[in-house]
Amino acid sequence: KKSSSKKSSSKKSSSKKHVAKKSETEKSSTMKSDGWCESFSLALSRDGENWHDCGLFNGNRDGKSVVFNEMDQLQFARYVRFTMKKCNVDKPSKKIWGNLRVEVYVTGSHWLATGVQNGALNIKASGSCKDYSPSNARLYSKECWCPANDSSDETQWIEVDLKSAQPVVGVATQGHTPHWGRFEIGA
Repeated sequence: KKSSSKKSSSKKSSSKKHVAKKSETEKSSTMKSDGWCESFSLALSRDGENWHDCGLFNGNRDGKSVVFNEMDQLQFARYVRFTMKKCNVDKPSKKIWGNLRVEVYVTGSHWLATGVQNGALNIKASGSCKDYSPSNARLYSKECWCPANDSSDETQWIEVDLKSAQPVVGVATQGHTPHWGRFEIGA
């Protein structure tokens, strides 16, 4: 697994069938307390029932940067699930916050964003806090997704439906300023 961090990135979506290999995560900037997901597991599925665990990935270390993670092997998937594993602790409140924004990349002649950011794809989650629904978990959005339960609960997940099996090459994550985090993609 390869990880890298960038301040910003804009990739164009394509309606072509692709292989997923990369993802992005991002933290949100409108929350009042500092928090993010530092690590996550990633899981892929073609049918939403049978999941392949892709392992543990590094997430965010601050609320602004975007972290890119490349898959070890190209895998076709319709569903991509990020499961929070470790979230940061807000120093003033001592609360654990795991806020997340994501993008999934598929292969073509180069990495292509699937459409999470522009709202073309549906996102669902294990649960969410009021005003922090899964639909807010889009890279560079002013909002974010925040799990319903304590973020120290390692069963909290967010899932992207790519609408058809595609070759996933990577993912990207971003926290929520002032929150950030790390996630794992998995079942």
